[in-house]
Order: sequence, then structure tokens, then C-alpha cells
Amino acid sequence: MKFVTFENSSSVQSIGTLDGAKIAILDGSENPFFASMLDLIEGGEPTLEAARTARASATTIDLDTVRLRAPLPVPVQMRDCLTFENHLCQCYSTMSKITPEARALEPEEVSLPQV
Repeated sequence: MKFVTFENSSSVQSIGTLDGAKIAILDGSENPFFASMLDLIEGGEPTLEAARTARASATTIDLDTVRLRAPLPVPVQMRDCLTFENHLCQCYSTMSKITPEARALEPEEVSLPQV
């Protein structure tokens, strides 16, 4: 099941499930956990099951009649992988191993620039 956040012609954001070129609208007035994608996520497994059930009888609209938005328009937090030094070293190491002209490095051999 693919979840989407979308905006209709009156700029109202809703969530739904995408199936090909159709969106099954998950109605927030029927289930408060369908008010936003964050509510759906925080509802956990019971809400996921409710979404599976609701989409069978949900109103559907054509994908080309709406504007897709970021799936989670207001995330609780955002992370930048560059703040995780080990992750960055592993990335450089991997790139060195798949770049023919580069010397293959292990993550512990990577020296990162200090800023």
C-alpha cells in the first residue's frame, strides 16, 4: 500500500492510498488518525489496518486531478547524513571501491576535511 499526501483544487491537504492512477481518500472526519500522514504513522499497526479496511470503500479520485505534496509535509525531525561521521566515511570508502582510478580505502582510512 502506497500512502500519499495530496492537495485538491481548493488547496486542502488530505491523505490517501495510491493505486495506479487512482487515490483512495482516507477521510479524516471518519477516523482522526487519517487527519494527516503524521497521525497515520503515530497510530501504528491498528491505524494501518484501519487504512487497509477503509480503502476498500473509500471515495477515489484521479491522480491527475490533484497535486502530490511531500508525503510527510511537517516531519517531526530531519537528519542530515553528513552529521554522522561514520556514515560519511563508509560512503567515501564505498565510492573509492567502485571508482576505477581511485585507491580503494577502508572506512577507517578515510580522512575527512575539518570545517
